[in-house]
Amino acid sequence: MLRLFCLPLLGRGVMKSLRHNEKGAAVIEFAILLFLLMPLLFGIIDFGFIWAQSHYLSQATREGARAGARIATYDSGAITNPVEVKAAVDASINSSLTQFYPKPDQVAEIINKIDTPQLVTVGTQQALKVSVTINSDKIWTPVLWQFLSLLPTSDKEYSKFEQLTDSAVFPISNN
Repeated sequence: MLRLFCLPLLGRGVMKSLRHNEKGAAVIEFAILLFLLMPLLFGIIDFGFIWAQSHYLSQATREGARAGARIATYDSGAITNPVEVKAAVDASINSSLTQFYPKPDQVAEIINKIDTPQLVTVGTQQALKVSVTINSDKIWTPVLWQFLSLLPTSDKEYSKFEQLTDSAVFPISNN
C-alpha cells in the first residue's frame, strides 16, 4: 500500500534502479559462505592430518609386531625372551616412525608408551600383540576442535585430543 503512494513521488526510473541495484550483495554472500566454509575447510585439514598420523602409527605398530614375532619364542603360554623382544619392538617402532618424522628428538617426544609385547592366541596360532600410544598434540593441535569448544551447546572439551593408540598382532612361527 505504501509503495503505491511512494511510486508517484520517486518516479519510475528511481524505483527501477533500486530494484536492480546489487552493490554489496557479493560481499554479503561471501560473508555468509565464509562462515560456513571455513569450519568445513579446517575440518578437512584436521581430519586428513589425524588420518595420516593414525596411518603412520598403524604402520609402525605392525612393523614392531613383525620384528618382535620374528625373534620371539614361547613356552607354556609365556614369552621366553621378553627383553630381546621388547628391544626389537622398540627399535623397529622408532625406526619406522623416523621415516615419517625425520628429527630423532621429535620421535622420542611423540612416543608416549610402547606396551610390553603380549603373547595371545589367535585360533590355534600363538601371536605377539604390540600396543603403541603417541602424543599427537606434540605434532599438531587440531584447529577446528578449538572452535567447537566455543559453541554454547558444547559440553565437551574438544581441544583435549592428545593421543592416538594402535595395536597389532603378528603370528609367531619360529618356535
